[in-house]
Amino acid sequence: MKNFSSLEKIPKDAKGAVIAIGNFDGVHKGHQQLLRRTKQIADKNKTTSAALTFEPHPRHLFRPDEPPGRIT
Repeated sequence: MKNFSSLEKIPKDAKGAVIAIGNFDGVHKGHQQLLRRTKQIADKNKTTSAALTFEPHPRHLFRPDEPPGRIT
């Protein structure tokens, strides 16, 4: 797994990747299915798959008085 902290750091060969976007707060069964489907679509299109998540969690910005619980 590779982590990139900004769009500028993503390599050019990642262009065209299939991306799952979400708050992957522990990879429960729903997240596993989403990531599996992302990979299936990427494989079908002969490209790479990726996951885009957010740090800090968006709830910190939109509801700072109610921070999210963390699974991991």
